[in-house]
Amino acid sequence: MHPRKALRPARPVKPGSLAEKIRADHPVAAAVVSHLFGDWMCVERMEDLARRDFAILADGFVSRGVFAERRRHYDGIVPC
Repeated sequence: MHPRKALRPARPVKPGSLAEKIRADHPVAAAVVSHLFGDWMCVERMEDLARRDFAILADGFVSRGVFAERRRHYDGIVPC
């Protein structure tokens, strides 16, 4: 990772995204969180996954474009 590149102005974080649920005090860490998770929408129902390009349920089930997967079950630690 290149810290100066991470701090470049990025696209805005979408309201309701996973990035809004992750707190990072360091500016580089906050920029990386925004970059990685600013498009990931937190949804509550399986039906909502189909309405978003990038979405995640509270149990960790994700939808990314045409792919849907559960890499592992929610462990109670990783913020989802």
